[in-house]
Amino acid sequence: SPNNNYILSTSDDKTATIWTSNGEPVNSFADYDKYIFQGTFSPDGQKILLGGKSNTANLYDLKGNLLQVFKGHTSYVISCAFSPDGKFIATGSTDRSVRLWRIDGK
Repeated sequence: SPNNNYILSTSDDKTATIWTSNGEPVNSFADYDKYIFQGTFSPDGQKILLGGKSNTANLYDLKGNLLQVFKGHTSYVISCAFSPDGKFIATGSTDRSVRLWRIDGK
């Protein structure tokens, strides 16, 4: 996380977990429908973005509430990142494309 207090892990068991820097689990995101390849914190540390085998990137708050689904890739989303100001995200896919999105999904 931006404040170095948390770590985000992703897994082929369809979960992502936020951990304290001491290794204690804080929250697990288990409603993603397929393998999660990539996860990242927003610059303010208040959201996470997950990309995976469902061809989407999903934006969550830290409590696990789904805020936005970024749809448009035709294959796995294997990379995702926030812009430094948190207003945009970029997703990379095995469909050989990179997409730039506004945080509202457009």
